[in-house]
Amino acid sequence: MSLKWICCLVVLGVMLSTTSRAQEDKSYLRIRLTQASALLAEKAEKGKYLEGTTEVDMSTVIGGLMLSYGTYGVGQSTLNTSIDAGTVQHTLTSKWQEGAFIFGVTRTTTLTLGGGLLSEGKGTVTYSGTEYTSTSVSGNSWFALFGLEYVLPLTIDFIPLEYVEVLVGYRENWLKYGGYQSGSTTLDTTVKVKSVQTLLGFGAVF
Repeated sequence: MSLKWICCLVVLGVMLSTTSRAQEDKSYLRIRLTQASALLAEKAEKGKYLEGTTEVDMSTVIGGLMLSYGTYGVGQSTLNTSIDAGTVQHTLTSKWQEGAFIFGVTRTTTLTLGGGLLSEGKGTVTYSGTEYTSTSVSGNSWFALFGLEYVLPLTIDFIPLEYVEVLVGYRENWLKYGGYQSGSTTLDTTVKVKSVQTLLGFGAVF
């Protein structure tokens, strides 16, 4: 999805947003954890990698943490993507710095739209028994989360927790790795990957 469409989604969210129950009750601080999940599908990773003329499946593990206050959130995610193309194997790790906007949809639901930039990462490719490594990486991502708030059935005095959230979402990542080296040998190869995941997460609202 292009930056133009992401901006359109943010503007639409602002126009249609209402106030969630947590926002009405002045519960502004949220802590959220997300991970890749298949949900009701066969697998969480929906992207494909093209090795030559062969389309290859990918496997991605995600761990994400986000802190938000009011409408604005900041967070960090780590991705580990594995690609097995038979004679060539890729392992791509990446760390992302992220920002997001949180909109109320109804009194008990929220919509989160956000994006991220790849801050650091490492790629390895194994070919004919030789492993080549890259630390020259770049990338960007966008994601959307739908949240459903639940009121806790009991109050714990020493923990000011008001609500919990269940989150489901969608994420796309564009990654670029280059400058692969093994000793004095450098590969004239750039690995470009688009990975797509469905997400599951949980949050606490204070």
